Amino acid sequence: MTRPFALALASLLLVGAAAPPPAAYDIVIRGGRVLDGAGNPWVTADVAIKDGRIARVGVIETKGKQEIDARGRYVSPGFIDMLDQSGRVLLRDGSAANKLQMGVTTLIAGEGGTAVPAGELAGYFNTLETQGIAVNFGTYYGAIQARVKVMGDGDGAPNETQMRAMEDEVRTAMKAGAFGISSALIYSPASFQATDDLARLAAIPGKCGGFYATHMRDESDKLLAAIDEAVQIGERSGAKVEVFHIKAAYAPLWGKLMPQAISPEFMGTDVYSTIFAYRTDKVKNAPASWTDFFNVEKFPGRRSMRKNPIDSLEQALLADGVPLDKLYPLDIDRAFKVLDKIKPHIAVWWTGGAQSTQLLQSGEVDMTTGWNARLQAAIDGGAPARIIWNQGLYSIEGWGLPKGGPKADVARQFIRFCSDPKAQATFTEALAYGPTNLDAYQTIPAERAKLLPTSPENLKQMAIANEDWWSANRSKVTERFNSWLLT
Repeated sequence: MTRPFALALASLLLVGAAAPPPAAYDIVIRGGRVLDGAGNPWVTADVAIKDGRIARVGVIETKGKQEIDARGRYVSPGFIDMLDQSGRVLLRDGSAANKLQMGVTTLIAGEGGTAVPAGELAGYFNTLETQGIAVNFGTYYGAIQARVKVMGDGDGAPNETQMRAMEDEVRTAMKAGAFGISSALIYSPASFQATDDLARLAAIPGKCGGFYATHMRDESDKLLAAIDEAVQIGERSGAKVEVFHIKAAYAPLWGKLMPQAISPEFMGTDVYSTIFAYRTDKVKNAPASWTDFFNVEKFPGRRSMRKNPIDSLEQALLADGVPLDKLYPLDIDRAFKVLDKIKPHIAVWWTGGAQSTQLLQSGEVDMTTGWNARLQAAIDGGAPARIIWNQGLYSIEGWGLPKGGPKADVARQFIRFCSDPKAQATFTEALAYGPTNLDAYQTIPAERAKLLPTSPENLKQMAIANEDWWSANRSKVTERFNSWLLT
């Protein structure tokens, strides 16, 4: 072999042994049914990810460091939970497995406020970042948090000094990283906040592109006024407006309905019940009544109740032996005496339905009161738990028509659709609330019917909550309840 030929051969060998070019992407997801999040039909495509971001969608020839075969599977952007209740839970467990397994990758919390006061919010975020969490997370700061810190939880208008102190709290929260402020005006003491006060506080996030997010002041006959208030606050403050819930209640009769679902102004279309559930892996001596729930010696375990006199007072009286059909008018003094006994044993006073789901599913409490669909959601999510229907109180949700509305005929067609037994049966597939049109049970599977409030077996164990009594007494009883919580 001549020397020039040997050198040429060596060069070829070196070229052949060179390392392959670095991968252009960290991950390439191949051949999935890609949904773009904009409501378009899925398309077959590859998705390339680099540095934690989607870099390209289409036919991708280049290999990734990691290749995922997604043929026959759907690929979509992560879902966003706009009404998350995990602020405190993430401190204990940042894996957020219950969210990720549903495809939720971003959580926006804070309907009732942040998990910590404004002055501690920066440290709270730092702790989450240091410990590590598996989701994107943001939160609103509660306008009520600022008010309670400055004024307590009583009624009354703030003076100028108090308003400035509240503004300072909001400003501190925004500088720490809050997305904006939130309000839950349907609940006290948040209901004591005036529109002018909220607009003034919302102006602080408004100046930096933040939000005013609200659980509005009314979900019934004053729904439109509540929407107008939210819009007005946004317009006056410059803050972006997010409405957590839009519900309506009002309407006439169509279909074979429960008598309680019918009035000249209201047509009920679904029924939820307030009951309790317990963890079967923690509570071995099965409770069967409110008396059992309140008996901490015979039925030990961490408990949770709603932070509201509505439901709590009824439950206390039922626990004390008042018959279900003799509850109203409520004996308020007697109810508080019973609540005095269980108060030290309540680990968490929940403020939202999603929180009760989380408490039961995570095992943070062993028993909790709640709305049946919320507790059923925990069971559907894998929680070893059982619902107790005995002595439950049910309420009816429905629809109505604003007087003089320009689209009244169309609205009536919609309400008629909502009253149809087939439509109501379909609704129960997604949410475990009962139909008011009892003909719906002709097409609801028996196993599903067992989970619904208006199934004959469950309904006979319950009574309807007296909304008229609460309408007349809510303000004064709520004030007493909130004061009682602080003692």
